[in-house]
This record gives sequence, C-alpha cells and structure tokens, in this order.
Amino acid sequence: MILSMGMTWTPRRQGDAGELSAINWLFSAGAQVYVPLFTDPDCDLVAASLTVSIACR
Repeated sequence: MILSMGMTWTPRRQGDAGELSAINWLFSAGAQVYVPLFTDPDCDLVAASLTVSIACR
C-alpha cells in the first residue's frame, strides 16, 4: 500500500492532536481548561481544578 501525501501527519498536526487529547482528558477529569487566543510557543494551555484528589492503593 502506498500512502498519499494527504495521509501523512506534520509535526504541527501531531502536536494539535496531542493538545486536543490533553484538553479532553483534563476536561473529563473536571478541570477548567483555558487555551491562549493566539499561538504561543511558551504556553499551550492552562488547566485549573478546585479539588485535588489523590488515590492510593
């Protein structure tokens, strides 16, 4: 099978997918997620949670 150019992921697209996955996980864990308005090389997102729980076994 030969992959076309449309099926390859650029590093930026991979990063965007990872960031979206992190936002989804944080949101499902109950955190408030804030994303900067413009592209910022120093900050992808900020997450805040009012409750912190630690599970120990």
